[in-house]
Formats: sequence, structure tokens, C-alpha cells
Amino acid sequence: MKKTILAALVVIASSSLTGCFDPQINVTEQEQKKQEKTAIETDFKEGVHYTILDRKLDFPANHVLEYFWYGCPHCYSADPVISSWAEENGVKLEKRHSMLSKGWEDDARVFYTIKKMKMEDSVGKEYFMLRQQFTSTPESSIKKALEKYGIEHKKYLEASRGEDVSVMMEINKLVEGTFSARGTPSFVVGGKYKINMEKMHSWDEITAVADFLIKKESSKKLVASPQ
Repeated sequence: MKKTILAALVVIASSSLTGCFDPQINVTEQEQKKQEKTAIETDFKEGVHYTILDRKLDFPANHVLEYFWYGCPHCYSADPVISSWAEENGVKLEKRHSMLSKGWEDDARVFYTIKKMKMEDSVGKEYFMLRQQFTSTPESSIKKALEKYGIEHKKYLEASRGEDVSVMMEINKLVEGTFSARGTPSFVVGGKYKINMEKMHSWDEITAVADFLIKKESSKKLVASPQ
């Protein structure tokens, strides 16, 4: 019992050190609505709402790169909102698992293994839900998620130990490091703009900033194109 409690405390400490952003924290409902309305009506500013990366990533203007952690409750609550927004607006949303904390590496291996096995919409969603439980662990959660969909744990383990999974983890850890992410979720728009999550007050404000940056980058490319 003591080991279980200790493990849970380690997870909590890990997430607090690296940061798990909640854009609605310390904001009353009335203030939030006012902020959302103002944000949508006002141009967003570089250095306040977003930062231009020193080194651009090779993605199109309508691409949004999200780094998340399976154990992050804010990532979990954001997932349906961000996914629906992307689908409705023709945005290419690409999710990758954060490795900001050493304690997140097991979850990252689960993510890239699930991606390799093309089980994001089944096992992946179930695992994400299970990892929101206070005493959950990557090992216990993946076993339950695999069992629900009738997939052999042995088959999963073989895939997770592949060199390709380890390579994906290392590559994405390096990419995440290029834009100095400090917590989850984090977003990069068009491979060029990092949304400053500490300045956000709602998921709607985040998507509004992303819309603004997509239009900004798309208009630049149209002007630059030969007639």
C-alpha cells in the first residue's frame, strides 16, 4: 500500500515540476467569457500570445503539432475540443507524446507502440482514459486497454521493444527540445509559432490563436507565390 501511495506521489511531483498547463485556472466563468470574446476580436501579439521559433520545423501552414502526456488531466480534457476544431477547420493536427520528464518515458513508449500498431482510436483512447485514474501505471493501464480489445500482451511487447519505437522516441524528444517546451499540452503552428500556454485562459482562446497564426502564415505564402 505504501509503495502505491509513493508511486502516485512521484507522478504528481513529476507533473508539477515540468508543468501541466490548465488554461482555465484561477479564472471565473464571467471573466473567462469576457477574455474569450476580447481574444477573438483582437489581433494576437508576438511575445505575448505566441513565440516565433528560432528554427522552423518543416510543416505546412495549416499543421498543428501537439505534445501531450497521457497522465495529464488537462491534455485529456483538451483532446476532444482540439480534435473537433481541427477536423472542422481542415487543420492537420499531429499528436506526439512529451518526454519532458524521465517519468513520462514509459507512457511515450506506449504511445509510439500504439501508433506503430495503428491502434490510436481504440487502445490509445482507452489507455488515455485509464491513465487519468489516480493510482494507474503505464503497465497496468496498457494491460487493461489491450484486454478490452482482445489484443495479446505478448504481441504488444514485441512491438514495443522494436528499434523503430526507440528511434521515434529519440527523434521526437529532440524535436520537442527545439522549441523549449515547459509543460503539456504544448502547440506549434505551421512549424514556426509556439503558442504561449501560460498566457491562455481557455481552449477556445488556444484555437483562436492557432486560427490566427494559420491565416497569418498562409497569407505570407500566397504573397510569396509567383503569379
